[in-house]
Amino acid sequence: DHAYLTAARQVSAEKSGEDPWKKFSGLSKRECQVASRLLQGKTYRVIGAELSISENTVKYYVKNIYSKYNIQSRAELIRIVLGEEKEVE
Repeated sequence: DHAYLTAARQVSAEKSGEDPWKKFSGLSKRECQVASRLLQGKTYRVIGAELSISENTVKYYVKNIYSKYNIQSRAELIRIVLGEEKEVE
């Protein structure tokens, strides 16, 4: 369940005193919006509806996000946010 991830991110941030979203500093505003919704476990269709963009546009942003982090999955993105892997260079 992705609710666990949200809670884990908040606990991690409180313990470290850091803003977990600071790790998204290398992303555009729209990429941050998409990434935050990915981490909430939302589908591409739901993300598109919330941001008033097409599902294909969401896929485009996800591809860019993954490329910037040199990752290939949502799970890897989650590990980055939780501080378990490298950040965007």
